[in-house]
Amino acid sequence: MLPRVWLSLALFVCASLRLEAELLPKLTLSNSTSVIGMSPFNAELYPVFKDAVSAADSGLAVVITNNSDKKIVVCNIRWVYSVAGRTKQTALAIDSFLTPKAQPLLAPRQRAVATPFAFTSEALVSGGQIKGRSPANGGLMTTSPEVLVTLDLVIFDDGEVVGPDEQHYVADLQGRTLAAKYISEQVSAALARGENSASLLSPLASSIPLADDHVGVWKKQFARELLTSPIRERYLQYLQSLPTLPPFYRRQP
Repeated sequence: MLPRVWLSLALFVCASLRLEAELLPKLTLSNSTSVIGMSPFNAELYPVFKDAVSAADSGLAVVITNNSDKKIVVCNIRWVYSVAGRTKQTALAIDSFLTPKAQPLLAPRQRAVATPFAFTSEALVSGGQIKGRSPANGGLMTTSPEVLVTLDLVIFDDGEVVGPDEQHYVADLQGRTLAAKYISEQVSAALARGENSASLLSPLASSIPLADDHVGVWKKQFARELLTSPIRERYLQYLQSLPTLPPFYRRQP
């Protein structure tokens, strides 16, 4: 028989763990397939990721499994939750096309753990995290009784698109690529003529494109970054060296 003090401590620990579990939001997963699996994170089931997920984020974390023989280069995951009776959502949107030497997010037959703040593959467990577009109010999600996690988009290295893409990430990628090409070509031409590139960039940087004008949004972003960069020439070289996108396609049902 346990001494009374140890028995009381054991009961307290069990009660604390039960209360913590009750406070975590219930995760509902959507769009998981046989090719791309998605399951709630559990440190006992996925010990490789136990140090990659903080206690505060564990209730929101999901494990993505690439069951295909192809590399994943784009991933967009959405978390839909409620705050004070109002539905809100946030997403972790990441891709391999913002670096000159595109590296896959997830190799074939590999897993990754994703939270609203970071994406960590098995290959990156000891090397760091890939951070996506982080939500400003992510902490509010843990107060929601239920969170719907949707695998909105996955793109493989051969261009195959999987998922509903409700956030139009494919269009955003294409717009970004066109904008980078336009800015780099126009600025290079202006410099070759001996002109000041600011006269080209300033109107773009102060423009107000519509939200669905993906090319315009990225032109504005790149123009602002070029204008404010202390190493403008190197940033221009960076835009020129961004990888081209593969031709996108979907498998016929």
